[in-house]
Amino acid sequence: SGTAQGVGATFKTRKSSIAGLPVTTSPHHAVKFPYSFKFTGKIRVPKGTTNGAACAGNVSILIKRGKKTVARGHSGIFAGCGWKTTVKLSKRKAVPGHGKLSVTVRFGGNGVFAPFADKPFTVRYG
Repeated sequence: SGTAQGVGATFKTRKSSIAGLPVTTSPHHAVKFPYSFKFTGKIRVPKGTTNGAACAGNVSILIKRGKKTVARGHSGIFAGCGWKTTVKLSKRKAVPGHGKLSVTVRFGGNGVFAPFADKPFTVRYG
């Protein structure tokens, strides 16, 4: 019981993670070439976190056909933790005929939160 004095120590804690990265995609199936997809989302911050510095940074979109990356998109995060970007696929060689594309949305992190990548989801083209 009581107070004990010791040697000073320095330690570093990990940044916490955001609570989620939901995204809305329009359309889910693009039929007219060049194919264009609009992605809109809002970073969900954990309860008890104010939006100020937490709502800063960038979101990136990675679109793949199989293992090959066919397009990328980026957006800054604006007030209220929202973001939006449109990605256009205009190289017919990259998206021949019709098919499925895998989309991964990634938050790059900032001074408050660590980077975060959501599970990939599928959109269709053609």
